[in-house]
Amino acid sequence: PQNGDFIGRRFRLEFSVKSSKPVNKVEIYFNDRLVDSKTGSLGAEFNYKKHISAGSLDPQNRLRVVVENETGARREEEMLLFSD
Repeated sequence: PQNGDFIGRRFRLEFSVKSSKPVNKVEIYFNDRLVDSKTGSLGAEFNYKKHISAGSLDPQNRLRVVVENETGARREEEMLLFSD
């Protein structure tokens, strides 16, 4: 989904990460609840594709992706999603 999209309880999440150093952790949070994580040597370019089960939805929901590379540098991106 894109920021501001309407979603159901299950939705497909896709994104790509490009880093100058290999990524070693990716965490997905939905309304501050960890719903998926990947750890290990994920490479400097990482593609994520998965269906996310959100559980209960609020009228306005926050999806947050946290990525960390091998040097400990972190980047977070978030978006608001609305229930349909």
